[in-house]
Amino acid sequence: NQFTFDTFIVGNSNRFAHAVALAVSREPGGPYNPLFIYGPSGLGKTHLLYAIANAVRKDHPDFRIVYKKGDEF
Repeated sequence: NQFTFDTFIVGNSNRFAHAVALAVSREPGGPYNPLFIYGPSGLGKTHLLYAIANAVRKDHPDFRIVYKKGDEF
């Protein structure tokens, strides 16, 4: 999958979001639960969310991952 932490480009505008997303992927349901990412288009929000899901799926294949759009939540 193309949406991984390895392919994410970290910059000044998304450095904190990247660090938190990485923490979430390492400890699902931990201190950053729930995680809410908000910002302008093109900063990598979708990439980070998919990267979390891909990392969790790899490390915890028994977990269920549900995608929910903000307006459906």
